[in-house]
Amino acid sequence: MGNNIDFKQLADLFFKELLKVNSINEEGLQFSVLYRTVNTFFNGITKIEKIQFNTIFSRVSFAFHKYDVSSELQWELHEFRKEGRGVIFQNQTIKSNLYLLGFSALCKVISEICKADIPAELQAIIPKEKFYDKSPIEVKTTLAKARVVISEIRSKERLLICHDETQPGGKIKVRYDETAINEQFHSSINLLKHIWKEYTTLNLLDISIDENGIYYPKIFIIEPDYLIDVSAVANCFSNPTESILYLLKKFLPFQKSQPLVVGNIANHFLDELMNDDQISFEKSFPKVFKANPLTFTMFDDAEVREIMRNSKSHYLNLKQMVKVGFEENDINPANCYLEPSFFSEDYGIQGRLDIWYQNPESEQNSAIVELKSGKPFMANQYGISDSHYVQALLYDLMVKSVYQQKDPRNYILYSRNSIDNLRFAPVLKTKQNEALSIRNQIITLEQILVDLHQQKNKDFTVLDKITPERYPKMKGFNGRNIQFFSKVLNSISALERSYFLSFCSFNAREHQLSKMGVQGNGNLNGLASLWLNPYEEKNDNFDILAHLSVQENRANHETPIVIFERSESTNELANFRVGDISILYPSNAPEKGETVLSSQMFKCSVISVDKYFVTVKLRFKQFNKEIFEDKKQKWVLEHDQMDHSYNAMYRALFAFLQVDNSKKSLLFTSRPPKENEENLNVFNENITRLNGIKNMTEEQQRILRKALIAPEFFLLWGPPGTGKTSVMLRTMVEYLYHHTDEDILLLAYTNRAVDEICEAIENISEEASQNYIRIGNQYSASPHSHHALFDKKIEKVKRRDELKAVIQ
Repeated sequence: MGNNIDFKQLADLFFKELLKVNSINEEGLQFSVLYRTVNTFFNGITKIEKIQFNTIFSRVSFAFHKYDVSSELQWELHEFRKEGRGVIFQNQTIKSNLYLLGFSALCKVISEICKADIPAELQAIIPKEKFYDKSPIEVKTTLAKARVVISEIRSKERLLICHDETQPGGKIKVRYDETAINEQFHSSINLLKHIWKEYTTLNLLDISIDENGIYYPKIFIIEPDYLIDVSAVANCFSNPTESILYLLKKFLPFQKSQPLVVGNIANHFLDELMNDDQISFEKSFPKVFKANPLTFTMFDDAEVREIMRNSKSHYLNLKQMVKVGFEENDINPANCYLEPSFFSEDYGIQGRLDIWYQNPESEQNSAIVELKSGKPFMANQYGISDSHYVQALLYDLMVKSVYQQKDPRNYILYSRNSIDNLRFAPVLKTKQNEALSIRNQIITLEQILVDLHQQKNKDFTVLDKITPERYPKMKGFNGRNIQFFSKVLNSISALERSYFLSFCSFNAREHQLSKMGVQGNGNLNGLASLWLNPYEEKNDNFDILAHLSVQENRANHETPIVIFERSESTNELANFRVGDISILYPSNAPEKGETVLSSQMFKCSVISVDKYFVTVKLRFKQFNKEIFEDKKQKWVLEHDQMDHSYNAMYRALFAFLQVDNSKKSLLFTSRPPKENEENLNVFNENITRLNGIKNMTEEQQRILRKALIAPEFFLLWGPPGTGKTSVMLRTMVEYLYHHTDEDILLLAYTNRAVDEICEAIENISEEASQNYIRIGNQYSASPHSHHALFDKKIEKVKRRDELKAVIQ
């Protein structure tokens, strides 16, 4: 990389420039020119890197790391840059000798990086003795982590006054915005001042402590128990990097996209080939159709053929990688795990890797592989898109927080490329910290949504900041999405706006509760109870199945199932039912604090539970069975929660804003529903032929008539046992099925309620019982409706036209 820079020429150029700077007589101008010269030098030596630096701090820190600049010199240059920022942009007074500090530091940095002697004329200007009244902190001791609660923010002193959970009786002082230590988290502290309240929880990481006991953490993590998905953080690293993209994505609908489908197919091929590197394209591709049948109905025949053509090249590239490429990069496929999930409370993130490699003979030999099907966009010097690079770096942090002794190699695998497709993503701490700062901004956006209902000025909220004028540098689809969102939000009425903001806030509060819960409330502990609640409390609340042993391992089957046997220590009354989504992880000592944070975990569903055994279906097939083969290993099952239902609510709310005004006014009750008496005679004649009418009272018949002729909607309310499903709904469906061409969609909040609906349909007629589709799976649906499950209906379907026929 350095061969592209003539360091001797560069040093000569900047040494001459510094002589000119020093000859300027006007103090303010001289300082301003020196500040710009510092930036110009670091821009010059890093421009060949093709890395997206979002701050000058990141750029300077990268150069210091690459060229191994001494720590003292790093501090001097960062101090000048940080204090100089206030002078240039905030009109602050120039501190005594600050100019001289910057001048001296830049001369020495040029000398170290370019391996050039400082000219005598410049040497004469640089003081030989200490001349600046501030110096780097003297570290007395260090601490890896402290979990604290803020009680006070002292902005003038740049101090947080906190309570450490390990020292509940006293207070500690935490210094922020400290030169060359944690100034990268300056924006996070600003968010604490303006958005978060006192008694916010922080994780302080990689802490230096001075002789006065003041903490200097390198990393701040706001509300670490609210885990943000790694991919959500990485998606903010566009051009430019903006956390507001996270908020925007919450509301926009999924778009039909061939590249997206090809990406899912590539992931399927990787899983298939890792299980069997001999499987052919012709045998593997139909499985994609089976797994995602509805996806293919969105495209016409020509588009499907194009998807097949594009996906075949991905298949060939991935096959070559599995058979040869991984071994060439010291990754043995036999020791890989597919789709392992991890939680990291240290960094407040969660994620699912595509491949996790562990060498059983070496603790240090491990690797992360993340698959990407698209081509790199504005690739950096490693040939990797910025968002993909950040994703790999966050996975690196996540895995290291779980496996303290491991230092994995990180790769991005571009399946579209036939050569040079496995690209190494080396760790860059400044980039990791930048990503963690964006994570803090995301968690703050979530809190702003929570507080929307309390905001006094609802005419201008954080959502109103998503405008093209505020983000003029956003181009491409991000720019178009911002424009679209802003246009919709500005077109709605005051009533619609109030409804939208209120329900956004309600959804955000519910989501926050599901994540972090309410401490001390056994029914509202949230996902964070997995690591916050002690084993005894979870056991007393019947929330954990521990001390399970593998009785049968079918994790590598098409339907990946593992059967566990209970032990004497397993809670007999633990509250787990068929269909529950759960988290499975290895732990021999849950009583000693060995939680889900200590290992990889598997997402799964309970499909059978009785007095002796618990059977789970893994979300992803595991070709590597070893983790379930250790007879001494015990397992734990705990309840899981999913984010997608909350995200679906945001999209539904935003979609509601876009429907026509007539429908919105109807649902807001600003106009009454229409009435329709036109075909009443025909209706009355047909209704007398219904089987269901025979068992109805006169009142029920009257209500049925009103409901069926209502052209827009009809609300029927009644307490349990009044026949809403067994009589009214059944008869309504009978009429609509036999006497109209309407498409009928029946919905309910729970699987049990859907089962009752299915039972009502089954009682209409043999024809009706064969002509409905039950959405769900065999583990959450009653056996009586298994014949109607969508998967069952299409199990013999091989072509798109056959699938459409089934649906129609």
